[in-house]
Amino acid sequence: MTNPRVLIYFLGPAGAGKSTLTSSFSEWCEERDIATAIVNLDPGAEDLPYAPDVDVRDYVTTSDIMRKYGLGPNGAQVVAADLMINYIAEIRELIDELKVDYVLVDTPGQVELFAYRPWGPTIVNYLEPTYSHLIFIMDPFLAPSAANFVSQVLLALSIHFRIQYPITFVMNKMDLLREHEKERILNYINNWDLVYDEIREEARTPYMLFGLEVYRAISELGESIKIIPTSAMTQEGFHEIYFEIQSVAMGGEDVVTGKRNYDFEI
Repeated sequence: MTNPRVLIYFLGPAGAGKSTLTSSFSEWCEERDIATAIVNLDPGAEDLPYAPDVDVRDYVTTSDIMRKYGLGPNGAQVVAADLMINYIAEIRELIDELKVDYVLVDTPGQVELFAYRPWGPTIVNYLEPTYSHLIFIMDPFLAPSAANFVSQVLLALSIHFRIQYPITFVMNKMDLLREHEKERILNYINNWDLVYDEIREEARTPYMLFGLEVYRAISELGESIKIIPTSAMTQEGFHEIYFEIQSVAMGGEDVVTGKRNYDFEI
């Protein structure tokens, strides 16, 4: 394997489509002869759309924890997340044995567990300290207004601040939107000034003022925030995701020189 192994973490709010996107992106890669494997890090997953090559449920599950400790689903997720640390060395050993280019990591549905509890950064740093990439999946149905759109970007940036690895923003489920909804989301993605104007049009409340301050802070990052419209069903945007990952892992050849460092056609 000439290219370095890259671990790609799919993160996002519950229902954003992490598992489906993970599965579909794996299929897209395999169709182009990119050696890929999938790691499931969600101990509460039930019906997955893929067969994981490494599965944290072999070590800990939320259902077992619920029975053992008398906890509800949320409490069991927290305990399971903390218990995963005990098996991190074994999980890394299994990943090392895969010998693939891309390792796609499906994370828990409760993104705050991965983002804010200690095991999130610990796992990323331990499993692959050099070539790791975060894919934050935004849900258009959670962005019906400019303020909600900005709040998802803020969540992604807070994760990026905690887990300081390259991050790519994607807006999933674009195929499920009605035409006017898709147009609104694309306008947000392509025109941040529109987001600012819509926040300003809201009633002058502390929430609106806070939204403007958040927008200003985000806008300082300029073009470093690029949101890729995607669909797990149609595979829209997948080649853009691939380019973003390659531009980091391979030193920018795809973006800077325009040369392809792969031997397949999009």
